[in-house]
Amino acid sequence: MAITMRITVLTTLTDPDGGEEETEHTIPARYAICRRCMGKGSHVNPNIDGNGITSDEWNGPDWDDESREMYMTGGYDVPCDAGCDNGKVLEPDTEHASAEVKALVALWQDQQNERARWDAEDRRTRMMESGGWDR
Repeated sequence: MAITMRITVLTTLTDPDGGEEETEHTIPARYAICRRCMGKGSHVNPNIDGNGITSDEWNGPDWDDESREMYMTGGYDVPCDAGCDNGKVLEPDTEHASAEVKALVALWQDQQNERARWDAEDRRTRMMESGGWDR
């Protein structure tokens, strides 16, 4: 017996006159592995390796044997910040969907990507305003 999950997709359509209409659609969904934590439900704290750890840093005075062991065994892990459910995320399942549903999902994904770009811009602005970024 197959389990059918459904997610609700909220889309905001802009009409040619500049107005917006928000609509709600329920579409088929399936679980997928979270791309942030790769299905673990947790990942290394970004404060530890947010920009990566170079070999010079890894072998430097800040990383002793105990710290390296703790890093490698998940001692610095935090719950996934992508909002997944223990390593799983619901995603639209358009494999057997109608053209209308596929178009709605494409619109929703475009809107999600736009929101992600806005959030990234906001993060960059806050970082620059706080003096945390020299670029």
